[in-house]
Amino acid sequence: MIQGEDRKLTGERFEELYEALDILYIRNNISGRLQFLKAWPAVAAHVFGQELIVADTEGTDDRKGRAVLEGEAENRRASLLILMKNLEAKSASDGVLQKEYVSGVVQTLGIEIARILYAEKITERFTPDLKHSG
Repeated sequence: MIQGEDRKLTGERFEELYEALDILYIRNNISGRLQFLKAWPAVAAHVFGQELIVADTEGTDDRKGRAVLEGEAENRRASLLILMKNLEAKSASDGVLQKEYVSGVVQTLGIEIARILYAEKITERFTPDLKHSG
């Protein structure tokens, strides 16, 4: 069960990340993406994808290709916002941590993002699982 001080499920920067993602405009906004990349590198890597990051940092003349990558990134941004919006409700039920759900989030998003989403005491419990998953 989650008790006392341990009741805090989300990480210290959870709200800050949610707000940053919520106001982030991806399409035709290279400077905004670069600022987000600087502030939230792990989250940017997940949301933008390596190809879009390379196109933004090294440049590209392929506008159609960039537009496709921006659309895919926008979909990942929206999915992450939905996950974050429902994180507490799905991660704990009646004060009991839903280990299978939390483990799935950690496995899917990686420990760096999980450390932003979840309180440290929660992510510490799932770190050994990541070492075995490669």
